[in-house]
Amino acid sequence: AALAQSGLRRADIDGVLCGYATTFPHLMLATLLSEKLGLDPHYAHGMQMGGATGAAMVMLARELVRAGRCRRVLVV
Repeated sequence: AALAQSGLRRADIDGVLCGYATTFPHLMLATLLSEKLGLDPHYAHGMQMGGATGAAMVMLARELVRAGRCRRVLVV
């Protein structure tokens, strides 16, 4: 639904940043999530920083776009 509202296609998402999950621990959660959502990002990264995880993911997304590594990053 979020993709439909944004006017983007799944193929437009070229980066995925994913916080950790204590209920579903997985070593490569960003890659697993991408697979489940039908995404094929150029960059997938899982992060764990306690209460700062969300802010750190947004900061990293900004840097990935700034550096030209990604154009559209999904932060979950």
